Amino acid sequence: VGQFHSEVHYSYICLPLTAINSIGLILRESLMARFHWMKGLWLRHLFLIGALTPLLIPALDLVMDIPSNGAYALLISTLIWLLCLGAAHLYFTRRQFDSTAICVVLGNAAIYLTAAIGRMFAEADLYDDGGGFLLMALIIGGITTLVVRLLRWLKTRYGQTERGQP
Repeated sequence: VGQFHSEVHYSYICLPLTAINSIGLILRESLMARFHWMKGLWLRHLFLIGALTPLLIPALDLVMDIPSNGAYALLISTLIWLLCLGAAHLYFTRRQFDSTAICVVLGNAAIYLTAAIGRMFAEADLYDDGGGFLLMALIIGGITTLVVRLLRWLKTRYGQTERGQP
């Protein structure tokens, strides 16, 4: 086990997890008209979370601490994560509107942005006094407000009818 861990970076393990869940999501979206049991939105959301979360972990690791070994793997995983975020955003806003799926996408982006800002604060030693923590709390509140407002705007722009509801 130790030998496997030293030879293969963990982000290379995250890639097949994302691939399996992405394939499941694509199959669900393409076959849901033929199979009644696939129409449940819980399956879509489960596959989407399973596709995005494994790549969020190496992306956060790249922000928090750039290691000397495995930096290339983390960069590849982060780029694939960004591509998956963009593809999911476009699909669930323009083709098949789903506000919960967009929440998953925006939540992933918000977690990454919060971690990046937190890392910048740590590098600037802003956490030595209480002011840095207060400022970070305000930033987290601002990011949350931005995500909610963006979701509401997307819903009025693209999703006038979601799941048949006006």
